[in-house]
Amino acid sequence: MSGLTQTNATTPIADNQIQFNIMDPNNSNNTLVSFNWTKTGATRNSYLGNYNTTTHNWSLDSNDQASLQTAINNALSGYNSTHGTNYSYNISNLNQSQLNNLAVAQFGGSVKLYLNSAIADNAVRVYFRMPNGNNLSTYYGWTKSGANRGNLVGYQNGSNWSFYGSDQSDIQGKLATALAGTGYGLNYNNNNTLNQDQINAIASGHYGSSVTISVVPVNQTVSSTIRPAGFDNRKLLTATTENPLSDVVPIPDDLKADLPAAAKDASGNNTSSALLAKLVPGDLTNLQQKLNDQTNGPKVQTAIKALNKELSDAASDKYISTGLNMSYSGVQGATISQPTLLNYAANNNLGTLKSPTFKQLNIGTGNVVTNDDSHVEFTANSTDTNVTFGNPVNIYYKISDAQKN
Repeated sequence: MSGLTQTNATTPIADNQIQFNIMDPNNSNNTLVSFNWTKTGATRNSYLGNYNTTTHNWSLDSNDQASLQTAINNALSGYNSTHGTNYSYNISNLNQSQLNNLAVAQFGGSVKLYLNSAIADNAVRVYFRMPNGNNLSTYYGWTKSGANRGNLVGYQNGSNWSFYGSDQSDIQGKLATALAGTGYGLNYNNNNTLNQDQINAIASGHYGSSVTISVVPVNQTVSSTIRPAGFDNRKLLTATTENPLSDVVPIPDDLKADLPAAAKDASGNNTSSALLAKLVPGDLTNLQQKLNDQTNGPKVQTAIKALNKELSDAASDKYISTGLNMSYSGVQGATISQPTLLNYAANNNLGTLKSPTFKQLNIGTGNVVTNDDSHVEFTANSTDTNVTFGNPVNIYYKISDAQKN
């Protein structure tokens, strides 16, 4: 035990004390001020008040009530003086709802006191927070017959909160009406249904106070960036306006001796696909002679195939983006389905993409020729799922097996 250190230590509440937490009347989750109230002779776990079996209400001893009101106003006065002239919290008389709430407090424990505010005892005021963090000027006060100030709006259901009976359908319909014409809704697409986060915020609130829920813009057109990607490896393709391809690729060692001295880059290396453009008929004849040689032929043929593959691979992760519109517009938050996006691609020159052209050495019957306009074709095959407008979406393109080989 000597090696242990106590953290977050709190001062225990004495057996004859109750800790009073005075809650913000406009934000039931915010505590304005806390203080401990002491009663001589009180014992731990005994109740502060008395229950009347006839009226079914709780009451406080008149001396206790007077003492408490003085202590509450002293605490609020201290809060007001440190928070500016806009704060003038006080309590002139405890109402029955507050008495019911306080009287069941037990000595040695704590209790929350909910102040009166401009919000009715049987209402909860709902503020709407926009994505930028500010609240709409519009708010709504939802009321329920028979509810008392300080009572919870709903009840805890596991890790989440729920409403009683038909309260959810009633409140979400009225909140949707309050939001009509503001450009905001409970969910995207004017889906006027509370989500679980919004339910948690409201149902955990108290009557006579306020809560805040997030709202989203509705019916606003936004664009999603379309990002082409490889079907097999899911890597994004690189957009380029370059045609033909000028990527530097290695030339197999078995071919270097057969290339002319002119076929070198600025560093003196046989390494650029552009070098194939420098090959003249005489160079191709030399390669053909090597191919016809029984000793060197298979080795040179393998080297040519390796060079062709390097050239093809250099183009297989690029697409020519010239003249293409790589965006798709729709209502913000609406889901983009895979069939809809593939159809959009097919109708907007995005169904098939092409790589830059590149050269190939083709071994024909008795000679070697260069093909100057080879390219890779990418065909749209699938897309991301569960993507909404306003977020980027990937289209996955497939290369034919013939071109891979």
